[in-house]
Amino acid sequence: MKSDLALVVYYQHLNRHGFNALLGALDIPEFEAMPIYLLRTSSELFQELPQIISKHRKVVVGFSFFTSQCLEIQILMQEIRARFGKSVFCIAGGPHPTGEPESTLMLGFDLVVLHEGEATLVELLRHEIENTPWQQVQGIAFLQNGEMHCTEPRHWINLDHYAPFSKKMGAIGPLEITRGCPYACHFCQTPNLFGAQYRHRSMENLFACAEWLQSQKLRDLRFV
Repeated sequence: MKSDLALVVYYQHLNRHGFNALLGALDIPEFEAMPIYLLRTSSELFQELPQIISKHRKVVVGFSFFTSQCLEIQILMQEIRARFGKSVFCIAGGPHPTGEPESTLMLGFDLVVLHEGEATLVELLRHEIENTPWQQVQGIAFLQNGEMHCTEPRHWINLDHYAPFSKKMGAIGPLEITRGCPYACHFCQTPNLFGAQYRHRSMENLFACAEWLQSQKLRDLRFV
């Protein structure tokens, strides 16, 4: 008998820091039993996906990518759809999908997560687990009858409410201190992704994160 929902993350080196925060948002009791697979290469993805699909009723595959990775992702998505069709539910987020949601959806994705993704991913997976419609989840874009629909934008999160890394998955990187930027340079996606004002993680929250890392014998603390 197949278990319920599994999450597969295309955990590439270039995109891992963004995923660390998303995985940290899933370190809560309601997702404790949900299997999460971190697959780091395309060959690993195609090798592991058939087994994962055979074991789970629903498989969500998450991607995050930059514009410079578009061609690679386009080829990858063509192969995924050719091999697995709609047996996997593919979502995309990050800098390029947020800036170009429609062209990203045209690559074969089922939906795009716009802007920062912690709260959106939690709500989306909750709908998938409960088998309820996800089309009203805030902060997403999807195609319907060939046209793109965007749901209501989501408010910026309080960084203290979400861990910057995942203890469960051991997905650890630099501790994120601040999000957003007020300068809104035309070439930069940061204000569009994270807002045009600074938001800071509290010192108390950073100390708690650092203390946990120290308890795991991780002595190299880095900040971003």
